[in-house]
Amino acid sequence: AYIKIIFGNPYLTMLSFILLHHFTVFLILTSPDREIKIKQM
Repeated sequence: AYIKIIFGNPYLTMLSFILLHHFTVFLILTSPDREIKIKQM
């Protein structure tokens, strides 16, 4: 039900992907093996 609400609203979907992207970048930048992860991307 939660997923249906998010994907039913284009704005929330876009916002969710933006937040997820920033969170992923944050995890990569703060991880000790960030050099390896950046090369893999």
